[in-house]
Amino acid sequence: MGKSLEQAIVLLEDNALFYQEDFYYMPKRPFQFYIGAYIEYLMTEKSKEDSDAPSCFLSLIEYMLDEKADFLNAVKDKVDRCLIHVAHNQSWYDSDATIYGNFHNRVGEIRSRWSHA
Repeated sequence: MGKSLEQAIVLLEDNALFYQEDFYYMPKRPFQFYIGAYIEYLMTEKSKEDSDAPSCFLSLIEYMLDEKADFLNAVKDKVDRCLIHVAHNQSWYDSDATIYGNFHNRVGEIRSRWSHA
């Protein structure tokens, strides 16, 4: 992305769905840096009612566990705090469980897989 953390947060605030796909293709170091912007966005008021962003974040973490688990090691604590936040705030994000699945269940599965990895 070539952006500072603050600039990346602004991009995500403008259109998280558009930029989230970039995380799948980032090398390890940029991923570990910019995932902080995604987390910061999801944990602030700016993400309220952004129904897609938390679901995409969960899908990203599921993918990373399957394909690039080592990318997550250095950011595990930050990611875990965000996972817990997302799990407890599905309605705040306005993410209908019939569309996005139950965040609490999805996060439980992610955290279980991560603890056994």
